[in-house]
Amino acid sequence: MRLAVRLLVALNLGFVLLLSLSGSIGGVVGEIIYILAFALPVFLGGAAAARLRQKREAVAGVSEESFSGFGLSGRGALRLLPLIAPTVSIVLLFSFLTSLVLNKLGLSGAEVADEPILKMLLIHALVPAVLEELTFRYIPIKLLYPYSPRWCVIYSALFFALIHCDLYKMPYAFVAGVIFVTVDILLDSVLPSVILHFLNNLSSVLYIKYGELQGFSLRFFLSLGTLTAISAVVLIAMRKKYREGLSLALEKGSPESDGSPLALIILCLGVALTNLFL
Repeated sequence: MRLAVRLLVALNLGFVLLLSLSGSIGGVVGEIIYILAFALPVFLGGAAAARLRQKREAVAGVSEESFSGFGLSGRGALRLLPLIAPTVSIVLLFSFLTSLVLNKLGLSGAEVADEPILKMLLIHALVPAVLEELTFRYIPIKLLYPYSPRWCVIYSALFFALIHCDLYKMPYAFVAGVIFVTVDILLDSVLPSVILHFLNNLSSVLYIKYGELQGFSLRFFLSLGTLTAISAVVLIAMRKKYREGLSLALEKGSPESDGSPLALIILCLGVALTNLFL
């Protein structure tokens, strides 16, 4: 697993550097680099995962079942539904708490809401949901899940939080990352987290855009609270199935890591602090 973690760290470092470069250059070239920032980790990570799988099969002498990450059965979709409202509620709660702490420190994590709504939905909801889930859920699962499902969840969520390079986003990105990757493992697909990610971003975009309108906040949180309460009842009723699935999906395993994640931690926290105070 040590090699897989190093590969994942290297891919994330490359992502952060390319993303920073795309923002600095701008224009068409910047957009191309932005696309490459996502495409290269997916391509290289997928190839590395396939190579590691071949090595494991050669050592064990048996064929491994591939974790394709792209199938979503009707049963899986039904098991996803009760998780949507609680996930959005939890992520929004951590977002609010982080914003509260930053405001107390005289800092701000406010989002810009002066863009057209369709542009906001495309750029801030749909595109991130697809690109980020492929890069930060699918690839970590392919690389780390065969060694340790539990550490796959930890590293995936940690690295996903770090690459935001934003102290406002890091806490709730980590929480969201834990939920997203766990649901993917539970339902044997990357599509659940794409859906969760999109709906979570959709909720944020709508609140940022229309939160100041009279009565919107009340209707928004009342609707979300009602759906969360209904979902909680369903989850409690089905708790045995979810618990059994989680116990199988999140086996401990050994982290077998080294100090390589420190490079990503130092870089991302350094950028986050620089952006915050300069």
